[in-house]
Amino acid sequence: ILAAVVLLSLTGCGGGPAQPPPQSSRPDRVVLTPAADGTQSVDVDADDANRFHPSLVAARPGPVRVTLRHVGTGAPHNWAVRELPAARVPLVAAGQSRTVRFVVSRPGDYRFVCTIHESQGQVGRLRVEAAP
Repeated sequence: ILAAVVLLSLTGCGGGPAQPPPQSSRPDRVVLTPAADGTQSVDVDADDANRFHPSLVAARPGPVRVTLRHVGTGAPHNWAVRELPAARVPLVAAGQSRTVRFVVSRPGDYRFVCTIHESQGQVGRLRVEAAP
């Protein structure tokens, strides 16, 4: 009986080896390009490691569309830029996504966070650079 208990604890309840938590395949850095209507769009993945991918988003002043996708199976995530009140995606459950549109009028570095997991390092940066 002891051997069976040890075997089950090593293999998990599913009978096989434990699987690593789902993670994003997106790059860590992206440079946004405006679409025909001028909107710059990015999909940001939030995963079970409490990270954003990409974690660095470069944009120009103007309209931005962010879609937050929860690619993990765990706790919900949100996305917020405290300096830009309109730049907030409410909580997204595992397997779900939500989109926000906002306008950035001034160049600068803006920190974005998951307000639930900020202390665990779920942060990123929106770098807005003036047009050349």
